Amino acid sequence: MRRPAVTWLLLCGLVLSAYGPILHGVGLIYEDTHWWSEIWTPVTLAPTWDLAHWSLSLNAWLGGGFHLTNVLIHCLNGWLVFVLVRRLLLREWSARRWRAAMGLGLPAAEDLTEMLHDQAAEGERMALPALIACAAFLLHPIQTEAVAYLSSRWELVSTSLLLLACVAPWPLALIAGVLAMTTKASAMVVVLLLILVRGDSVWGDLLVFPALLVSAMTLYADRFGRLPYLFLSPYGIIEYAARQAVAIWRMLALVVVPWGQTVDHDWINVPGWAVALAIPALLGSIVEVYRRRQTHPLLWLSACWILLALAPRFVIRAPEFVSEHHMYAPMVGVALLVGSWGRS
Repeated sequence: MRRPAVTWLLLCGLVLSAYGPILHGVGLIYEDTHWWSEIWTPVTLAPTWDLAHWSLSLNAWLGGGFHLTNVLIHCLNGWLVFVLVRRLLLREWSARRWRAAMGLGLPAAEDLTEMLHDQAAEGERMALPALIACAAFLLHPIQTEAVAYLSSRWELVSTSLLLLACVAPWPLALIAGVLAMTTKASAMVVVLLLILVRGDSVWGDLLVFPALLVSAMTLYADRFGRLPYLFLSPYGIIEYAARQAVAIWRMLALVVVPWGQTVDHDWINVPGWAVALAIPALLGSIVEVYRRRQTHPLLWLSACWILLALAPRFVIRAPEFVSEHHMYAPMVGVALLVGSWGRS
């Protein structure tokens, strides 16, 4: 584990260098001024379980370090991405190895011992592709908004909690899942993400889910009351979903070719034919990836993470469409895809 930790620290150094301008005398950026009064709200008046607000209030109480805290949380998330991706790569390798062994009959005790030894060795080999995934997550340009804007602290913290829920032992995962949902509305997909990435172990701890859901309903009800801008989109449900799909295609294009960023508020000018085709194109892509779920399980897993992380954007009709900072949590799925390519 020492070598991955050293490599991660080197990546953190690159992140600190890349975001150096916001750490030295830049001040507020873009929407930060809009949230400044809320940032300085005493923590006792903040939503009780909103950890992002608590962290900003703590920065205010300490007299600064707002942007540095954003960068440090981003670095922590990179390590959690490394842990998650390596675990998923190893799970996929183990499943293939087990299917191959079972195809020859019930494995003998010595065969099982050899498989466990090979699994330990494979875990070491999986560190490199997982680090490649970590680097893609930490250094991709589309992450700039989420890391640089104080108003995106909610994206950073909720993603930290989502990742923690996916890799931590169940008691801690339960707490992290509830706190994620009370920090950011889009984190309501945490239950589906847990089913997706924790595999069969989920069903052994089935009682966790009623507790998670009941806690979410109780704690999350207050969030809608505190976010009056939700559901204020001027578009109807169908047109909103279509335009949101166009915005998502644009964001996915920026992930592949990060050129022409900060053009995320021009969806009203998109031609009608493009809007009409956006949803069928998205659904067609989902069907095609689903067809490949057996032959390319990591592709399917990556696509599911990206789509689940973006799914709340179709349900909660906010005045704005998907923009770059909304891609922060979906980039975990992109990182997994990069890691699976790096493995091969």
